[in-house]
Order: sequence, then C-alpha cells, then structure tokens
Amino acid sequence: GAGLNISEYQRLNEFDTVNQRYDLSFAYQPRDVWEIGFSGEYVDDYTFEDALEESGVLADRSRRKRSTVRPFSTIALDDRNTLEASYGFTTTQHDLDSYSDYKVHSVTLSLFHALMNERSRIIFQGSGSDATYKEPTADTEQTTYRGLVGFDHEFTEKTHMRLLGGAHYTESDPELVLPLFR
Repeated sequence: GAGLNISEYQRLNEFDTVNQRYDLSFAYQPRDVWEIGFSGEYVDDYTFEDALEESGVLADRSRRKRSTVRPFSTIALDDRNTLEASYGFTTTQHDLDSYSDYKVHSVTLSLFHALMNERSRIIFQGSGSDATYKEPTADTEQTTYRGLVGFDHEFTEKTHMRLLGGAHYTESDPELVLPLFR
C-alpha cells in the first residue's frame, strides 16, 4: 500500500512550480559619516513548497505575490559606533480566499559597536511591526516587538559571520487564526 501511494504521488504534476524572485538594492554615501539607501524585493511563489506530508495536515496551495520596500539610513556616531534605522513595507496577496492577504509596516533600529580588533562588532537591535490581515468578517491587527543582541565578525574580506539572538512579543486583536487551520 505505502509503496503504491509514493509511486502515484511522484507521477502527479500538480506540485510542479515556477517561482520568481527579484531583488534590488541601492545605497548612496554622500559623506563618510552617513549613508542612505533602499532595498526591495518581489516574490511570486506558492504558500507551501511541499505537501505537508510529514505533519499529515492537508492544505490547499495558493499562488502568493509579495512585495517589500525598505528605505534605510546609517550614520557613524563616532569611530566605533554606527546607528542604522530602517522602515519596511510589505504587501502580500494570495489567489485563494482561504488565505488572508496582509500588509506589514515595520521599523528597525540597530546599533553596531566595533571592538578593538576592527573586525568584530557587537549588535543591539530593536524593532516593531504592525500587520493587518484582511479577513472576511473583520480585519486582524497584529503587533510584534523584537529585541536582539548579536555578534558580527569579518574573517577575511570575503568571509563574514553574523550571529543574532533575542526575543519577541506578539499580540493580535482579534485573535489571529492561521490559514492552515481554517
């Protein structure tokens, strides 16, 4: 029985996909102490890359289109400290009505403190976001706050490592219902 199901599953072409992703970024440094720029991306993909066969939950896949724009500004406070602020706007639309379309506004503030070896930095990052999920009966608002601390190290000009960890708090009004469990 199990072998036959796997064989039949492999012959189905309903899970074939063509995904698209486009990224664009730009930065301008008019002076040595500050920089402005933006980044953006457009993604056209599906909600699930697999059939969720391990969890046993069946859910319809939906075509999803997501666009994000992030303007930012960076300023050197002194020789060892840099402050970066960014704003992000994301909009996501699904072809199926069983998934909520949503928009997210976010703000991030990061402080980078360079250590004496000039290749390592300590990172302090705080952010907040506000998401609006379009529901048939009433929109759902979700607010998230994050605090992260991390470490950044440049081994060579081409090898770089960043480690961030922290916590976040999320509240929803009314309670958020995940599309997977509708």
